[in-house]
Amino acid sequence: KELEKTIKKPVDLTYDAMGNMISEKDEEDMNSLGNVIIKMPEEPISEGRTWTTSNTQGVSGMEFTVEFTYTVTSISKKSIEVSFTGNILKNNDNITGTYNGTASINPATGIITKSSTKSNISMTISQQGLTIPMTINGNSTVTVAEK
Repeated sequence: KELEKTIKKPVDLTYDAMGNMISEKDEEDMNSLGNVIIKMPEEPISEGRTWTTSNTQGVSGMEFTVEFTYTVTSISKKSIEVSFTGNILKNNDNITGTYNGTASINPATGIITKSSTKSNISMTISQQGLTIPMTINGNSTVTVAEK
């Protein structure tokens, strides 16, 4: 139910041409959207080019930073294809994880048209004297229809 509520809630965002978020209406909701926009490098891209970014995400009320490495796999007039891997940085000893996937980016707008991500996250939640280990393995596919 929580995920459904987040997915159906409209969000106003503003990004610059490089994929950097300039403004957002609700930062808490943005953390749950995860990797929808890819921050592009300032230098020109070509096939084989790699770059690294980091962003803050959240799961089950825990915030963490993920470092992503992107590689351009192909470029055409219709799309820029990238593959990526991500690792949760050690900003919280109770959470570890990895991401990997692919994305298609519209070269004219810089917007992701399709993204497929596999995630593997492990965490330990401690509350009221209880320690609860959790593992979250997921596959997500995001398809954006441009108007």
